[in-house]
Amino acid sequence: MADEEGKKTISLKPGLKFRVLDVYYELFELVGVVALVVLAVISVSEMASRESFANSVQAKIISINEELANVSLSIPQADAKTPESVYKKRSIALEDMDVFTSLNDKITTLINTGVESNRNTLKALTREYQRAISNAPTEKVETGSLLDSITSSEYIAFIYEMRSDHLLALAIICCSALGAMIYGLRSGQRMSVRSMTSGLATGFVVYLALKGGQHLFLLNPAESRIPANPYSSAFAGLLAGLFSDKAYKVLSSLVDDLASRVENSTGNGNDNKS
Repeated sequence: MADEEGKKTISLKPGLKFRVLDVYYELFELVGVVALVVLAVISVSEMASRESFANSVQAKIISINEELANVSLSIPQADAKTPESVYKKRSIALEDMDVFTSLNDKITTLINTGVESNRNTLKALTREYQRAISNAPTEKVETGSLLDSITSSEYIAFIYEMRSDHLLALAIICCSALGAMIYGLRSGQRMSVRSMTSGLATGFVVYLALKGGQHLFLLNPAESRIPANPYSSAFAGLLAGLFSDKAYKVLSSLVDDLASRVENSTGNGNDNKS
């Protein structure tokens, strides 16, 4: 009897060990999914907020230009006396123009090249914009309050300083890796390093494809800059990660078709020469 109980105890230990490993593995999957989702959401929302802020600043500049034009029309001829209120209104409009022009330059720099200082991130520029709108003096805003409002976590502060192209790449690659994880979870397969690597590589391919064919993913195109729609781009990366096998098959068929056309055209050209 004692030998039988000992055998049962020994046989139960491996099963318990596997269950503990499964719990740790599922916890690792949960942490991985949450991390990828957080990075993707922050990147996408940051890009969209930058574009919205840039549009607001440009609209304010247009409004000030119209106000300056109306003030200029209200100034009488040289023989007449100009009211002091007109000059004061014009002076205020010119000061506002300087402030919002500076903001426009800063947000354009943030989008195109990124920044190295916390003072020039989107949250800091938003505080400056709100201060300009409310006509609050600069002295009322302390330096510490600006730095405290930059981000709630220093671990992801670098994201807010990145250029928008890098944020787009981060969002697409994270969504593609997330799609690969979702595919593994739905099919009952364990997540492996190879599957994650495949998802990351697929996201990079999608990023290059979207940047190369950017005219298919537009969001309020401007004269000098064509911003990508972060939501549709991230969704494309997610779909590519979910159906990476089918995506590669489609790419392979397209490449084979292109190669056959090139070979046929080359063969026809040689036949005509002969």
